[in-house]
Amino acid sequence: MKDKDDLEIYEKLREKIDTSPRMSMPLSKEIIDILRLRFSPEEAKVALFLPADYYQARTAKEIAAESGLDEVFVEKQLVSMLEKGSIFWLDVLGEDRYCLMPIFGFFEIPFADGRTDEEARHLAKLWDDYFKSVGSGALSVSRYKWARVLPAMKRTVTVEEEVRFQPGVMVWESVKDYVKEAEKHGRKFALVNCSCRVAFQNCDKPIEACIAVGSAAKFFLKRNKAIRELTASDVLDILRKNLESGLILTTNNVQYGFDFICSCCTCCCGILRSVIEWKKINVLETSNFIPARDEDKCSECLICTEVCQFDAWDDNLNFNGEKCIGCGVCEVNCPEEAITMLKIEEKIPEKGPSDAWRKVAETRF
Repeated sequence: MKDKDDLEIYEKLREKIDTSPRMSMPLSKEIIDILRLRFSPEEAKVALFLPADYYQARTAKEIAAESGLDEVFVEKQLVSMLEKGSIFWLDVLGEDRYCLMPIFGFFEIPFADGRTDEEARHLAKLWDDYFKSVGSGALSVSRYKWARVLPAMKRTVTVEEEVRFQPGVMVWESVKDYVKEAEKHGRKFALVNCSCRVAFQNCDKPIEACIAVGSAAKFFLKRNKAIRELTASDVLDILRKNLESGLILTTNNVQYGFDFICSCCTCCCGILRSVIEWKKINVLETSNFIPARDEDKCSECLICTEVCQFDAWDDNLNFNGEKCIGCGVCEVNCPEEAITMLKIEEKIPEKGPSDAWRKVAETRF
């Protein structure tokens, strides 16, 4: 009977997380096993009363009142779940508030610690099987793509140069301007491990690579899950090195208020694997740019073909625009500066996070 009761509470918890306006959590054996690993029955009992939306995060007192559970018991379970990274915490006007995380955040947090112990490897295998079967559909829930490529150009990632707005290039299209504007508005930055590469270990790209911003940075720093806090100059230096390693920058599909800049690879990253491996195209918005090669400057070193993760350049330096996502990695890595990123579109994301998530909710499949 106890096993049946436990199964019921984990299915109820999955259903609660599935109500997130951001992403869904399809049912499978793997996801129930994952929830069992991430929540004790006592924790799950409290988690059922947590909102599935950041904007509705509640205090421990509110959770206790709604659930009818003892407040001391509730606080104990909240602390335990936070230590494991199973739920999200926000500081709202100096008040601690709690909520569940959508599936991708729920996947990421445990591996942000860099864990490679036996339980972590088991958890990673469960997630890989889940994403390959039904879970990848959780990342593609709407006609509005919640992530986008942050295009990179040498002039927008060089730390030493002064920030300058490029003609025709919007702030949210320039790595440097994007980061500097966030710093100007007092938003924190934190360096965290790439959860995808820690979990799936399919390549040897840099692990200490991803940037949490704003409330996400506060969460990682508060819970001692960040490697360290960063300045805007630190962020740009790290991102430039990641680009030189061939990694692709992705961020929220918003103009401002973004909470992450990830440095991604097609072999581990859930976002890019969704596009390449799982054929979920409604996840990532391409940038407004494509590369153009100056044949007179080009030495035919083929570095562009080596660093392009989407095979947009072939060995004869022919360019296939249908494969290109406009990441700019080839431009940043061209030793002859023979490649220039040209703006060819004017796709404009929603202004801020609340606008973007409302759009996701309005256009869900």
